[in-house]
Amino acid sequence: METIVQGVTMAAIYTIVAVSFNVIYRPTNIFNFAQGDLLVIGALLAATLVRTFGVPWYAAAAIAIGFVVIVSVAIYALAVAPVIAKSPHGGGWIITTLAASIIIHEITEKIAGSDPRVLPAPPPLNVRIIDFGAFSASTYQFALVAFTCLLVLAAELIDRTRGGRAIRAIAEDREASLLRGINPRRMTRLSFAAGGAVAAISGILAAPLLFASTALGWTLLLKGFLVVAIGGIGSNRGAIAAAVIIAMIETGAARVLTPALQEAVVFAAALGILLVRPEGIAGADTGRRMV
Repeated sequence: METIVQGVTMAAIYTIVAVSFNVIYRPTNIFNFAQGDLLVIGALLAATLVRTFGVPWYAAAAIAIGFVVIVSVAIYALAVAPVIAKSPHGGGWIITTLAASIIIHEITEKIAGSDPRVLPAPPPLNVRIIDFGAFSASTYQFALVAFTCLLVLAAELIDRTRGGRAIRAIAEDREASLLRGINPRRMTRLSFAAGGAVAAISGILAAPLLFASTALGWTLLLKGFLVVAIGGIGSNRGAIAAAVIIAMIETGAARVLTPALQEAVVFAAALGILLVRPEGIAGADTGRRMV
């Protein structure tokens, strides 16, 4: 039961990171590889405001989220928009977002250092483990899982709105969407802002359990990207299933084998899943059959 509780908790964190990828990917068909560094900024800034300056937890979280949104929009304006304008179907964004990631990482490490910082759980929650008989968990773990479910539900509801349909239209054909009165630049900018907000939230919510540090970004970036690939690119519901699978394999391998091998086991399992279903759990099969 301890392994299951830990796995579900980590799955909630991985799901939020995956949602931050999907929010940006849907209108742009682009993965922002600086997402890991955005969540680090959110976690470190919130922890610093709370622990060093005594800012109330929720106010610190709001400030951190707002700052990360600004940084995310700046990444779009400086590293993505110029590339899309010159080559809408090219892959130059891979290099530019990776460059943005490296720059942000270096600046963050110079300012904050590499030492992990503690961010307490938001009041009235705490990370103290409580025995519920068959299993043990903290109130924060319950709240984290519930918040993740509500976030995915909200993302699915937004996808059914007029704005959600506009986002899908941009992803399908960016030029044709202009003929329908849709502003691709504006919608893409909003998606980067929303993606930055979700990335900051994922970092802030992960910090009470994993601590806030510059190393957190790379770890969650890889796991979030893995969840997106296995769940089906763009599918938030698929991300939940994939996150549970990855987290359970990860925690199970650490418990049955050794923590040193858990990453190898996770990626081996991911490889096996993608070999069987390359489009992901909830992805659409776009392959062609030759007869």
